[in-house]
Amino acid sequence: MLTNSQDMVSVVRCHWALHSPLETVYHDQEWGMPIHDDRILFELLVLETAQAGLSWSTILQKRAGYRRAFADFDPVRVARFDDAMCQSLLLDTGIVRHRQKIAACVQNARAFLQVQEQFGSFAAFVWRFVDGQPIQNNLLHRADVPTRTPISEALSKDLKRRDFAFVGPTICYAFMEAAGLVNDHVQECVRWQAVQSEAYLRHVASLQSSQSAQELERRTAVDALGELADIRAIPALVALLHDVDEGLRVRVVRSLRQIGSPFVFDALREALHDPAPAVRRAAVVALGKLPDERNLPVLLELLQDTDERLRATVVLTIGELGNPQALPALLHLRQQDGCSEQTRAYIVHAIQRIKG
Repeated sequence: MLTNSQDMVSVVRCHWALHSPLETVYHDQEWGMPIHDDRILFELLVLETAQAGLSWSTILQKRAGYRRAFADFDPVRVARFDDAMCQSLLLDTGIVRHRQKIAACVQNARAFLQVQEQFGSFAAFVWRFVDGQPIQNNLLHRADVPTRTPISEALSKDLKRRDFAFVGPTICYAFMEAAGLVNDHVQECVRWQAVQSEAYLRHVASLQSSQSAQELERRTAVDALGELADIRAIPALVALLHDVDEGLRVRVVRSLRQIGSPFVFDALREALHDPAPAVRRAAVVALGKLPDERNLPVLLELLQDTDERLRATVVLTIGELGNPQALPALLHLRQQDGCSEQTRAYIVHAIQRIKG
């Protein structure tokens, strides 16, 4: 997370985030991250309704006021606001005192509850418009960022049909951007990759419980997480270590290796007990690439494994580590009767690498 004063000015961000420190923090911590929580989605709907014709900076400055005035953005409570409550809000300097916008928030809360009743959640309803996955626009320049799209027009039309107010296509698109239905960070922005990573995390989380997901799609998503090298992917990947698809588990181990953080050590050590030899060998290679001093003792124990191919992989991996502490164990293995000629050749090679 970017917080210090140097980071606030030294990294590239979307142009609108540079207008004020408040907008910078919002941009870095919230904007564009996929939201599936109905309370937060209702908050964004209220704030986007309030913004119409105003700057986003103004709305952020009044965000705390809106939270207080609109019952912590609880749509159930807001839906109960009567005319007297709306009239009192016109005197509240903590919000935008606009009669139609205030009335729209109450009206939208009631419509919001109807959508929840029909679809189970507002999130389920709104995410249908992007097929459940954020649109990655991969924009190069600020001029490429649209203000409305056919999808925002379709969303606007549907919301209006359900009696929502102040939900034109432009407001709907701003809502989609804020809620992460679309990633409109430009590619040079410091947050572009982070938002993409979050999208992949949620995608993999959905795939791991989906029996209908295509095998290729699942494997592609796992590979993408490894390429992004984001430590937030670790929990989702670890959960997939127990998947029934052996090929997927191999890819999970390789993606954990690409992340390369010490936080993946326990997961890789667990993968060494996988029933599939290919997964175990992949875990050995991954441990060898991990910059963690705990890997050598684990690898040395595996020199006594009954799987000859696994032992050979361990020997080669230990050689790449180049740690002299491994020499006694390698020499001992070479003298054992059960050591194959191929493994002995690998041991010689490993010893040569260690000795330099």
